This record gives sequence, structure tokens and C-alpha cells, in this order.
Amino acid sequence: MTERLDLSSKEAQEFWPLYNKYEEDRNDLRRKQHEEIRTKIKNVNDISEKEAKELLDRYLRYEQDEEKVEKQFLESVSKVISARKTMLLLRSEEEFKKELIKRYHERRGNR
Repeated sequence: MTERLDLSSKEAQEFWPLYNKYEEDRNDLRRKQHEEIRTKIKNVNDISEKEAKELLDRYLRYEQDEEKVEKQFLESVSKVISARKTMLLLRSEEEFKKELIKRYHERRGNR
């Protein structure tokens, strides 16, 4: 990432703690969401409408929390690196996700 964004030493020193905190916060949210919601969705036919509504409300709160974490990260990181590099970061993350999905599908196809 440092090379892809062409970060200077100073930028890298400030960028990586922000990025690591962002990843940690995002992973915590996803883990909690999985524990509280995803596992229950598997048994959606066995829950009441009220329970389903509560799960949906929690899911939406997690989505809002995740957006908030991303917004805070982008606001913070754009003070450390240029807007252009911030956009490059977003593009790099998208490309990385696409590559992971592609590899996953390729591996599943080879089974």
C-alpha cells in the first residue's frame, strides 16, 4: 500500500496508525454483526416477525456504524495524505476486493 500510494516516510508514519485503527474498528463491527445477526439469519424461518424486525433494526445500525467509521477514517486520512492519494487508496481497496473475489471463484471452480 505504501508503494501503491507512493507515500513519503512522513505520510506512511501518519497513515498506517490511522489505517490500522480503521481496519480494527471495521473488523470489530463485522465480528459483532456476524455474532448478533448473521448467525440468526440462517434460522430466519424459526424466528418471529418481532425478532426479525429487531434483527433488521440492528443490521441497519451496524451499516450506519460502518459508514460512520469509514467517513471518520477518510476525513482523518485526507488530512495526512492528499485527496488524490485518498482516492487512490479507495480504488486500490476496490481492486483488492475484486481480486480476492476473482481468486475465490477460481478456486471454487477448480473443485
